[in-house]
Amino acid sequence: MNRTTGLGNMGFRALAWAVIPSLAFLILFALGDPLAIDDTHSTYHAFGGVGDVVDSLRSDSHPPLYFMFLAVWMQIGGMSEVWLRLPSILFSAAAGLSLWIYGQRVGGGRLGLMFAVFYLFNPIVVAHFHTVRPYALAGLFATLSTIGYLRLADGGDSQGVSTWWAYVAANVLGTLTHYWFFFLLAGQGVGALLALRGRKVWTVLAGLAVSVVPFAVFWTPVFLEQSGGAPTSWMSRPGGWFWLTTIPVRLVGGDLTLALVVYGLAFAGFALRLGRRTGKSRGSDIGELLRDRRVWLLAAILLSVFGLAFAVSQIQPVYHLRYTIVATPAFAILLGLALEHLADRRLAALVPLSVIVGSLVIRDHGGFSYNPEQDSRAVSELLIEAYQEGDELLHVTLNYAPTLHYLRALEPDRVFAQTVFPARVARHPGWRDPEALSADSLRLRAEATELAARLATRPAPSRVWVLADFQRDSSVTRLLIEQLETDFVLQRVVPVQGWWVSEVRLYE
Repeated sequence: MNRTTGLGNMGFRALAWAVIPSLAFLILFALGDPLAIDDTHSTYHAFGGVGDVVDSLRSDSHPPLYFMFLAVWMQIGGMSEVWLRLPSILFSAAAGLSLWIYGQRVGGGRLGLMFAVFYLFNPIVVAHFHTVRPYALAGLFATLSTIGYLRLADGGDSQGVSTWWAYVAANVLGTLTHYWFFFLLAGQGVGALLALRGRKVWTVLAGLAVSVVPFAVFWTPVFLEQSGGAPTSWMSRPGGWFWLTTIPVRLVGGDLTLALVVYGLAFAGFALRLGRRTGKSRGSDIGELLRDRRVWLLAAILLSVFGLAFAVSQIQPVYHLRYTIVATPAFAILLGLALEHLADRRLAALVPLSVIVGSLVIRDHGGFSYNPEQDSRAVSELLIEAYQEGDELLHVTLNYAPTLHYLRALEPDRVFAQTVFPARVARHPGWRDPEALSADSLRLRAEATELAARLATRPAPSRVWVLADFQRDSSVTRLLIEQLETDFVLQRVVPVQGWWVSEVRLYE
């Protein structure tokens, strides 16, 4: 064994030993913390059971598969934080394991280890180990789809028919999990047209065509209904070429420092390897990499996903960093292949090690952790203790879903009289469009007046608990309180720090 090989193997042994304890820390971190506001939107849609998911999602912006699964999961094990977060942990682990197995088959244990690390420790994936959202499941199906796509492109699989059907199944389930999955499929189609020939092209294109049929047949009517309600109005449109030129940073979780370290080490490894090979009779290492068809197939995915997201967002905003999880498996494989082809082994192991350390640092510094001050569990505990028969809870904008979640989780058999202002939030608890709220001030005032009048006609003694938000939606909150105080007297104010609520007010 030469010195270079020995140092390289030591680096990968250190990498292997670093994976399990680092994953354990990331998984256990904040596992039992109160749910974030987006997590409670998921339980809102799933609470009524599988049969109510479709109707609940008509005013939302997601396909149904994850929420149907969550409905069953909640019926099996309840609504504890750990139980609700467990599926995302399992989905992420399954994706990492699949990449490790695929890497072993095509290049050995070292390559499989790099594939798995680059996926599991990508900050986007790390951010969703704990979320009660569809992103980890979308990442799993994206992983299986990308692996199936590459195996079909290789054409050497003796089980070609079973691979094709597994590829189609992953795509079908993926399109019913997240809408960005269509960007992934489009990228695969572009890659097939550019890099494949003959029967392989038609095999992939046929798989893509069959994959979208279930969505088109069963979900298109609901999708069109969702689109008519502007469910993504809260998003901003990515502007200018700056967005496209920062794709490499977004692929490493959007963290500029981590991106500079990862790419810096990779390029240093490439330069060192090329320098050591100067004068060799073999072709250049870059040429070897570019002759690998998988590189072009994966590059087509990455460019298509981001390019299509950019183009569509100019018409209807659809971009959020977390949605790029569908491209993360392709990036993990592409980066692993590049290191295997080009990098000096003495530095190759430092790149995935830097990703592990970077993700740990980001998590430890709160980049993806839940804010302990945003504790809707504590707000709900306060309401449960103080609520009396005949009281009414009045939610203002987005504090409805997180408070409702913990009322259901902590007191599942107790009925609370609840009203949401504006009423539109009761139909879609994640809807928030500041421009629309400002433009509809007259309508909101009329709604607040009608609501206050209804509450005033209730039998005495009538008490109203207002979950007031004076930080984000203060104008809406003040408009409602102004109307309410014409008939009610403020009795108590309790400062709190929950999701979209800064204080709880009691009126009689």
